[in-house]
Amino acid sequence: MEEVRGSNPLSTTTKAAASRSGFLFFGFSNGSQSRYFTCLDSSKPKTVHRQVCNDAVVDSSPSRTITGRSLDRVINFSDAVVAVAITVLVLPIVDIAGPTQTHSMLDVLSDNSDQLIAFGLTFLILFILWQGHHRVFENFVAIDNTIMWVNAAWLATVAFLPWPSRLIDVSADNVGAGWLYCLTLFLNAVLLHLIYQHGRRHREFLTNSDLWTSWVSISFVFAVAFGIMVIASIFVPAVALWLLFLLLPLRFFVQQRGKLPTSMSR
Repeated sequence: MEEVRGSNPLSTTTKAAASRSGFLFFGFSNGSQSRYFTCLDSSKPKTVHRQVCNDAVVDSSPSRTITGRSLDRVINFSDAVVAVAITVLVLPIVDIAGPTQTHSMLDVLSDNSDQLIAFGLTFLILFILWQGHHRVFENFVAIDNTIMWVNAAWLATVAFLPWPSRLIDVSADNVGAGWLYCLTLFLNAVLLHLIYQHGRRHREFLTNSDLWTSWVSISFVFAVAFGIMVIASIFVPAVALWLLFLLLPLRFFVQQRGKLPTSMSR
């Protein structure tokens, strides 16, 4: 039996109406808070329906719809994963030894320049990825389990990114981990585009469906760019990773051409 919480006690009128319609409510009150359990349809044994108990909005359809506080938890969890990825990203930088009497700060920066550049590049990319995720989910008032699992895969690519970031060498001429780095970014962009497309197919999930009239999203443009960089990182590795620094102006250009709003409210 599932539990549904409401901030106010269930009214006598609602209980009476539910009884007449064949539903049974189970619950108890504890001070100012009341706890209500799933409504059981007495006319259909073994069938459980989720109903609206006061201000606790629940879904009775076969496919689960996530909205309200549950959607906020999904978004907050996604933000937390990005924050943890950035934290993991900075840990190798913290381990760099500082200057000594025979080794100046400039020497330290020079000796660790590849690692510092990789950190700056990945931090910039993670910010752009998070911003894209934020803009997409800002237009959702509800999601379903499909979006939930695709978002979990998107988070997996974010959590994985610090590892290839540690392995890349921006000054190397040979094929190193650059292709894996760009492949991770490609998968990340594809997954966010899938979330965008699922939202277009289920416009009842959106705050403003008119914002997503085009099949092409910013994530799709980035997926194409990352796909090109995967190939470039194999054949011209010394150039490919430096091209990633163009992501910020590319993001700004596509955003302006797409005329996306600076903010939306759910």
